[in-house]
Amino acid sequence: LQNIQHGVTKSFDNSELENTKVLEEVNLMSTELSINTLDFTVHCKDDEFNIFNPQGIYDLLQKKQQLSVEGTRDGKLMNMGYFYVDEWENDNGIADISAQDAIGIMDGTMFNGGMYKSIDAKDLIDEVMKDAGFGYSLSSSLADVKVSGYLARSSHREALQQIAFAIGAYVDTSRGGMVKICAQPGNVPAVALGMNRRITGEKVSLRSYVSGVSVTEHIYTVEDEISELYKGELEAGENLITFSNPATSITCSGATIKESGVNYCIVNVTSAGEVIINGKKYADSQSVVTVKTDDIEAGEKENIEEVTGATLVGKHNSLEVANRLLNYYQNRIQQNMSFILDTETAGETVSVEVSAGVFRNTVIESLETDLTGGFITAAVTAGA
Repeated sequence: LQNIQHGVTKSFDNSELENTKVLEEVNLMSTELSINTLDFTVHCKDDEFNIFNPQGIYDLLQKKQQLSVEGTRDGKLMNMGYFYVDEWENDNGIADISAQDAIGIMDGTMFNGGMYKSIDAKDLIDEVMKDAGFGYSLSSSLADVKVSGYLARSSHREALQQIAFAIGAYVDTSRGGMVKICAQPGNVPAVALGMNRRITGEKVSLRSYVSGVSVTEHIYTVEDEISELYKGELEAGENLITFSNPATSITCSGATIKESGVNYCIVNVTSAGEVIINGKKYADSQSVVTVKTDDIEAGEKENIEEVTGATLVGKHNSLEVANRLLNYYQNRIQQNMSFILDTETAGETVSVEVSAGVFRNTVIESLETDLTGGFITAAVTAGA
């Protein structure tokens, strides 16, 4: 059982909706986790969204309220995903509503982090996602990848991003309610996008040239000496204290430790007074690994991309991470195109007809679909 829904269920159809757009994005290298969004306008016939109508449903709207989106194209029902209300405005019975996916919700909730040594990716991801409260799926090829390093106290979105980046995954929530942690797409295209399906106005551009990638390795060791992590006056009751540096062997005077981790502790204070927290800090020893292309392309100059804040990247995986990034940066041909959506999804490899009878493989990075405008989709793809 994942959740129980209760309250009022309200459905809107084409007679009430306009400007309904779904944005689906993936960051295939997981240098950040993209947030999918839903924006739509509702015209309510019965004044239901009038804030002054006591029988209306306006006052039932709340942040994080779940919305499910379905569309019918050529008689076929399509699940366009689950979203959660973020913002809304009402004007004379017309409501403009913006919503975001599970990753957007995870951006506003906190994970306490920790220090990890050779933990299976499936176990660490399970820890983060259970704490976030969202169902997820994980590609079997990624489940047993070993993860070592440090996660700071951060949002669940940031924690999942660090893991996905370290293991070579990308994260997607499109076309369903589950957070999908996926292996990199293969080179075999799922569908073909011929010229007969595309709308005129395609734009092709070349992304910045990258000749190399430098990745900072992080190795964490416990210092010998005991350091003061916190000292201050606290009120009686339960108090959360966060550390500026990760630490272990936590001790406390002036209060009782209820719970602790490398980034925080929760203490119970019986009467207001001074509390001192001591512990042994972790030292972060850093080194840099760099990979480069064999040759600089004609007319280009050396351009090295630097990665410094990936705290789950160490000597065990730094070279693999650097090579993966460098390979992806060679996909410099960006196509901005529009077409009528069929089965295409973000993160999928498609074969695009670039001239009569000539097809090139490219990966979809984003899709923005107008559901009330005939499923016209604006896509951004990247390929070599």
